[in-house]
Amino acid sequence: MGFFVSIFSSPYNVIMVKNLMMSEWSKSCLLLNTLNNQLLSELEDIRKMIPTLKIKIFLITAI
Repeated sequence: MGFFVSIFSSPYNVIMVKNLMMSEWSKSCLLLNTLNNQLLSELEDIRKMIPTLKIKIFLITAI
C-alpha cells in the first residue's frame, strides 16, 4: 500500500504510471491523432494559398 501512495505522491509520477499502463493500441491512436492534426494543419495552409495560386495562373495565361 505504501508503494502506491509514494508513486502517486507527485503529479509527475502519476503521469509516469499512466504512461506505463498505456497500451500499445492507445499509443498508436495518439500517434495517428497527432499525424492527423499535422495533416489538417497543412491542408488548411494549402487552402489559404489557393486564391493566390488562381490569380497567378490567371496572370500567366493572360500573358
